[in-house]
Amino acid sequence: MRAAVILLALVPSLLAPEVVGRAMTLGASGGDAYYAGGQATMVFLVLPLVTLSAFALFILPGVLLASAMGKTSTASEGLFYGFVLSLLVVSLVSGLAQAVLGPALRGRVYAGVLIGLSVSIGMILRRRRGPAWLSLPPDGRVAAREAMLFALFSLALYYLLAPKLLWESFNGDGAHAFESSRLLLRHALPFWSSDAGPVAGFPGMTSMLFAFPNAWFLRLLGETEYAVRVPFLLYMPVLAAGIAVVASVGRRDASPRLSVLTAVLASLACYAVAMAFSATYNPYSADVALPATQDTLLMIVYLVVIAAAVMEHRGWLALGIALTYVSLPNGLILIGFWIVARLLAERPRRWREAGLVAALVAGTVLVAALVPALLSALGAPPPGREYGIAGTLRYFAFLQFTDLKRLIYIALPAGVVPIFMACAWRNQDWIARALSLVTGAYFLFFFVQAHISVHHFVPAMILPIAVAARMAASMPRAQRVVIAWLGAAALSFVLVFPPRLTRHETGRLVGATIAERLGDYASSDPAVFRGSTLLEHVFPFDWDPAVPGRSYGGSPLVWNRYAVHGQDPTPQTNYLLLTSTETPPDGWRLMADSAGAALYLRSDSLWMRHRHERPTTPAGSRWLTVPRSILFRTIPHDGSPRIIDVAATLEAMGLDVDMILARLGVSRER
Repeated sequence: MRAAVILLALVPSLLAPEVVGRAMTLGASGGDAYYAGGQATMVFLVLPLVTLSAFALFILPGVLLASAMGKTSTASEGLFYGFVLSLLVVSLVSGLAQAVLGPALRGRVYAGVLIGLSVSIGMILRRRRGPAWLSLPPDGRVAAREAMLFALFSLALYYLLAPKLLWESFNGDGAHAFESSRLLLRHALPFWSSDAGPVAGFPGMTSMLFAFPNAWFLRLLGETEYAVRVPFLLYMPVLAAGIAVVASVGRRDASPRLSVLTAVLASLACYAVAMAFSATYNPYSADVALPATQDTLLMIVYLVVIAAAVMEHRGWLALGIALTYVSLPNGLILIGFWIVARLLAERPRRWREAGLVAALVAGTVLVAALVPALLSALGAPPPGREYGIAGTLRYFAFLQFTDLKRLIYIALPAGVVPIFMACAWRNQDWIARALSLVTGAYFLFFFVQAHISVHHFVPAMILPIAVAARMAASMPRAQRVVIAWLGAAALSFVLVFPPRLTRHETGRLVGATIAERLGDYASSDPAVFRGSTLLEHVFPFDWDPAVPGRSYGGSPLVWNRYAVHGQDPTPQTNYLLLTSTETPPDGWRLMADSAGAALYLRSDSLWMRHRHERPTTPAGSRWLTVPRSILFRTIPHDGSPRIIDVAATLEAMGLDVDMILARLGVSRER
C-alpha cells in the first residue's frame, strides 16, 4: 500500500515537459501586468501539482536511503537528510545515465530512470528489512502535519512567484546560472572551456553544487527559465526542515512544536520574498535562479555540518563539509567560524572535535586542489576562477564602518524577532550561543566591506532563525514568543515586499532582435559565448554608470539567450553576429570585430530606441535597496558612508601596493 501511494505521487511528474512548455508560452510578452496570461487552470492548478510531484521524484531516493539509516524519526528529519542524500545519489545516477543515454535522457525517460532508481532502492530495503522496509515517524499525525505545512509553504511561494518563475526575462546572474547548469546535460562537470570567454570564470570548484540539482530540473522540465528557478521552491521547505533538525539536535524532543515550525516558515517567507525580489545587482529585477538558489543551498548543507558536529556523526560531518566547500567560498568561512564559536561557547572545550572538523576541512581543500590538474590531464575544462583569492581580497580593498542600514538587511528577511533572540545570550544553550557567535562574526565580516549586496548576508539571516527555533522549543511558555514572532514576521513581510509587482521582459524583447550565426548554441558552443560579448559595444553592462538613468543595460548572456540562433536575419533583426570571415547582407554596418566574431548593426534608430528603454527600477523593496555606488565600484560614490581606500592608505604610508597586488594576482579594477 505504501509503495502504491508513493508511486502514485510520482505520476504527475511524467507530464512535466508538456505542462511546463505550455505554461511558459501563456504569459510571454504580457507587459508589466504581473499575473497577465491565459489559462489559469494550467498555471495555477496543473503546474503546481506537477511541480510537487517532481519534487517527490527527486527526493524520494534520498528519503528511502535516509529511512534505512534511521534518519526519518520526524518528517523534518526525513526531508532534510533525504534531500542531502539525493544530492549525491540522484546527481551520480543522472551523470551515469547521461553517459549511456545521452540526449535521450530527457522528460519521461529521465523520470522513468529516477522512478526505477527509487523502486530499486525500495526493493533492496524490503528484501533486507522485510515489511518494515520504510521507517515512518512514530507520531504519524504530527509528521503528517509537518509534511502538509511544508507542501503548503511551497505552494504559497509558487502562487506568489509563478510569473517571475515562468515569464520574467533572465538577468545576467540568472542567465549565467542557466548556461552553466546546462553544461551538465552534456558533460560530467559544469566547467567551461577557456575558449568561451568571460563566462568561463564561473562556476569553480567552490561554487558548482547548485548546478547539479538545476540539471535534474533541466532534464525533466526542459531547458527553460522555470527549470533553474523552481529549485528554490524545493530548497525552502528543506531549509525549514534543516532548521527544525538543528533546533532539536541534542534534545529529547524529536522536533519543534508545530507552532514554532509555523513561525520558522513565517520568517522564511520573508527571506524568500527578499531574495526573489531584492537580492540582485541588476537595476531592474532580481532573478530567483541566482543568487537565491545558490545561497539557500549553501545554508542547507551548512546545517548538515552543524547537526553532524553536535551529534558527532563523522560520516555526515565529512559529507556536510565537502558539500559546503563546493557550494560557495563563504562556506569555508562559516565552518571556520563554527570551529571557533564552538570552542568559545561549549564547556568544557572540545578540542578534539574542533581538530576533527579542521582536519576534514584540510582534507577537502587538499583533494579539491588536485582536481584542476586531474581535469587538465584528462583534457577536460578546468574550474572557473571567479571566486579565487584575488576575488576575496578585492572585497577588502575598500572598507567602511558606519553604514548601520546593513542591520536592516538581516533583520527584515529574518522576521526581526530571531535577530533579537540571537542576542539573548543568557537564555541560550551552548549550541544556540555558538550559532549566535557565527552570525555575529559573519555579519561583521561583510559589514566592514564597502561594496556588498543583500545576498552576502544570507547566513546572518538564516542562522538566527535556527537560534530562535531552538530557544522557543525549550521555553515553557513559548506561545507568547511565537505570537510576537509571527506578528513581527507579518510586518517584515510587508516591508520586504516590493511596492509594485511587475515582471521584467526587456531582455527577451531586445534579444529577439539579435541573430547569431557563430556556432551551435544548443550544444553550448564556446564560440557563441565568446562572440556574444561583442554585444557590450551596443549595450552597456549593468554596472556601467550610465545604467539605468541614461541607458538601458544588462548582460550579453541575457541577450544571447533570447537571440535567434543559427538562422538568417529577419525583418525584425537589428543586430547580427557572424564569424569574421562571413560577409553580412547589404545594409549592415560593422560595430565591432574581435576573436573571430563580428557584430553588425542595421538600424541606428532602433538601436537608440532600445538604449532608451527604461524598465521599472529599482528592483524589490526600498528597505533592501542597496545604492548602486555600494553594489559597484564603477559607480561614483556620494560620500555616505565614508569609504576607505585601503590601497591608497597603504601607499600614503610608503608601501609599494602595486607590487604586492601583482604578486597576489589582484587588480584594482572592478
